[in-house]
Amino acid sequence: IEPPATPAVAGDQLLIDRTALARGVCPRRWQVVVFRCPDKASQLAAKRIVGLPGETVTLRAGDVYINGRIARKELPTQLAMAQLVHRAAWDREHKRQPRWHAERERTGWQLCPDGFRYRPADPVVGQAAAIDWLGYHHSGYRPVRDAMAYNAGLSRQLHPVADLMLTGEIQLTGRGQLRLQADDGRQRFDVSISSPSGRLSLERDGRQVAQARLPAGCFERPRRLVLSLFDSQLLLAIDDRVALRYAWRPAGDRVPPPPPRPLAIGACRLDVVIRQLAVWRDVYYTRPRWAEWAVRGACRLGRDELFVLGDNRPISDDSRRWGNGPGMRGKLLIGTVAGD
Repeated sequence: IEPPATPAVAGDQLLIDRTALARGVCPRRWQVVVFRCPDKASQLAAKRIVGLPGETVTLRAGDVYINGRIARKELPTQLAMAQLVHRAAWDREHKRQPRWHAERERTGWQLCPDGFRYRPADPVVGQAAAIDWLGYHHSGYRPVRDAMAYNAGLSRQLHPVADLMLTGEIQLTGRGQLRLQADDGRQRFDVSISSPSGRLSLERDGRQVAQARLPAGCFERPRRLVLSLFDSQLLLAIDDRVALRYAWRPAGDRVPPPPPRPLAIGACRLDVVIRQLAVWRDVYYTRPRWAEWAVRGACRLGRDELFVLGDNRPISDDSRRWGNGPGMRGKLLIGTVAGD
């Protein structure tokens, strides 16, 4: 008698690369690994590596600190871990009030099916033209929080998140300036992109702190643009290549409320087309119920121990709350999630 057929259900299967250890590509920080649970060897778990052997791990204000310093993610890891907050196309599709608002009564910004288009509303001759701003305001003008849709029934404190990311496909025509603005509640960053020269300039609270240059005419064809403020670091990337990077020391555990307009896009004298415009947020590591390790103080790992965290931070059973200690022994590792 043949056993009854079991239908494949999406999400029930996970491909494991068991060669990762032998090839020396594991363990690395931010990798998703599969291992045998320390308190139940018959059960497998998939978590993300945060701390490596011998390191001291602390979770503060949603961020990971290693040996007292904030752990910054490179662009590929940021893109892999970013949590979607809003797509501009949703507002049109669901016939609701747009979250991106033009800030001038006479504006050149127009809503398109999957983004925005800008054409100068008033030609200016012989004088400096003002920046025409398009600002992002979260739902209800409240701050972005670490809500997770699949935890909708979980009662817990939600935390405001200031580590945001802006992505979109941008094309520029003409001679002028594109501005990108990001504000985390402590400081405001302004990125200026001159077209067609490709000159980049970064200001922090009105003072220039970095500059770079792109190939002339870079944006004459659509380019994927990423602007992020993750882990006390600003990254500007064009077609997934970092063009501008600026890091600063975190100011402390007390996080001020994020501003009502954390992101903005400005234009001057240019024709601008922005498609696939989206806002994302960084992960926010919480202190779930019964959590102890790395949330009540610094946690030192042994020579063969790893500190792992689940991506479903509020309820994940991981290094924060294992009863026998935070460390996951290296011998319990099976491999990495294929493709990670």
